[in-house]
Amino acid sequence: LDKQINPAGNLPKGFFDFLSEFIEVNKVSKTHRTIQKYKTLENHLKDFQNKKKFILSFEKIDSRFYEHLTTYFISDLKLLNNSSAKYIKTLKTFLHWTTERGYNTNLAFIKFKAQERDADIIYLTEKELLRLYNFNLSKKPAQENVRDVFCFGCFTGLRYSDIIRVKKENIKGDELHFISEKTTDRLIIPLSNYAKTILKKHKYSLPVLSNQKTNEHLKEIGKLEGIEIDDPIVLTKFRGVEEIQIKKPKYEFLSSHTARRTFVTLSLEKGM
Repeated sequence: LDKQINPAGNLPKGFFDFLSEFIEVNKVSKTHRTIQKYKTLENHLKDFQNKKKFILSFEKIDSRFYEHLTTYFISDLKLLNNSSAKYIKTLKTFLHWTTERGYNTNLAFIKFKAQERDADIIYLTEKELLRLYNFNLSKKPAQENVRDVFCFGCFTGLRYSDIIRVKKENIKGDELHFISEKTTDRLIIPLSNYAKTILKKHKYSLPVLSNQKTNEHLKEIGKLEGIEIDDPIVLTKFRGVEEIQIKKPKYEFLSSHTARRTFVTLSLEKGM
């Protein structure tokens, strides 16, 4: 029947056609990480449509859809509230884009709530950081490299994605001049003696491993005798109204992003 009434095959675009277009046009202005976030949302929405038999269209984006989707995130995917809120926020970004271009006229999505709770912050104290920085890891070169890169992040506040891109040309005297990959902000960061020592040690080419390998090594380093970043930590998270408490020694929570949080916290403590 479709071949008879629509021989050219020009079917009207559907919800996912516009979502694909949104992802494609943003590839030139958004980071790879942001594009991956959009693609993950796309996959979740397709799975939601298939599993819940809820055919997505702009006309159906209403409070009922919002309730079904958030329930799917929390009950089916077992996402925490903050993760669910991030996907709702990304969905609203897409729907604003479609509205601005005249693809969508349904504004019910504006009322969707995407409120994230403040997350518990894991950071190193000054004593823990200096203990880590000064510890002799020469017999474990992979861990030594991970430690140096992590400490450089603690002394500069750079994101992991930016540390990867640091080159000698970025060093101007006692400052690091840099354009952030995530925000494209121009940064001028004063380099402490600790940061300069790490750069000189590695001849201004930091030995950065993958994020996954870095996080694995950090947990191993944190529990070494002599470093012992092992204070008991209790994190509280929420899935729906369910309170989830996670109790572990601090080294189990260490990740590459802990460096940035450490820089921020220690800087605030010192009056920056």
